[in-house]
Amino acid sequence: MTPSPLLEYAGNLPEIWMNIIAQADARTLRDLIRVNKAWFHEAVRHRWHSPAADALRFKGMPKKGFKGPEPDRVDFYAGFIRHLRYTLDTDNDNQSKGYVRLRKSRAIPNLPNLRSVEFDYLSLRNKCKTQLQAIFQPTLKHVMVNDARPDNGSWFDIMTEGCPLLESISLGEDLQISQEQFHYFVCRMTYLHTIKFERGNEHLIIDHISSTLKSLKVGHLWITEWRAWDKLSAMHALEYLDITVDSWPVTSEEFMKLEGLKRLKHLHMWSAGGPGRTDCEVTAVELISFIKEMPALRDFRLWLYFYFFDHERAVKDTYDIPGMYPQFDCTETRETYLEYLEKIAEFETRAKEMKVASQIARKPGCSNSHDEPADD
Repeated sequence: MTPSPLLEYAGNLPEIWMNIIAQADARTLRDLIRVNKAWFHEAVRHRWHSPAADALRFKGMPKKGFKGPEPDRVDFYAGFIRHLRYTLDTDNDNQSKGYVRLRKSRAIPNLPNLRSVEFDYLSLRNKCKTQLQAIFQPTLKHVMVNDARPDNGSWFDIMTEGCPLLESISLGEDLQISQEQFHYFVCRMTYLHTIKFERGNEHLIIDHISSTLKSLKVGHLWITEWRAWDKLSAMHALEYLDITVDSWPVTSEEFMKLEGLKRLKHLHMWSAGGPGRTDCEVTAVELISFIKEMPALRDFRLWLYFYFFDHERAVKDTYDIPGMYPQFDCTETRETYLEYLEKIAEFETRAKEMKVASQIARKPGCSNSHDEPADD
């Protein structure tokens, strides 16, 4: 390549090349690190901010620019890591002989500036205390656990004791955390403001998290328990709620208890037996009132059978609504669905009035539907 005066000029302006490095992907960063010493010190911080799942293999760490012993080189890169995706192989079978000889440990190096960590499927299995302590640093603020049924809850205790600054935690399905463990965790975490639960954590829905529980998925067995709907209605910080119901009908009283969740943005309700396999006794009028009382609601899916479906035929020709179940996914479709429901409500109210009139007319002593019922 022939030298370029313009390229040389740009390379000497930090505000230009630092902006280039900040927007580069991982592959480009590997090349930019080799340009010169200044680019190396800038690019390496971005390169190791969120390393790839296999990047903590010590033998793969760059040696250029280091003359000291190997542990110093490892600790140098470990100090840049802010986010880590922890997999089953993150600290298994990746030890450099020199590193193991000096440290006498199978764990990854300490990550003194780690801010967030995401645990992949099975990544917490067979991890010793030393390995876990290297991850659960006092600087950690955000934890997401996707692991399914780890060996035990010891990781949760280590995290509770080692991470007093946690601000958010997301728990995957069936993590086998006891209510006592979780209660102690919540009382200890002064800065905690966001909790997210997948299914299998319903026993952890306690009063202490009513202001921090933001996302929740509950299963069909738990929702049939006593006061389950009352517990949901008390979680006022909820923004995402996904409920799977059993074959028993969902009553109007149960459903309308969710009306107090003013911050709710996503509401999904499914039947364990399949779409429409569970009845919901909510009327069109009640559903209109519910939606209007939820100003933040934008993602709405109720895959249940509603009795007002019987009146849809008279309205479908006017409104082209996708799907046969109550749903909308933006402001525009929300307003369209409300108009659709209001038309159905007119037919529903008319049918109810006709039914009442018919019942009155069948009473003894009534000459027509407008007469007063006769005294016995």
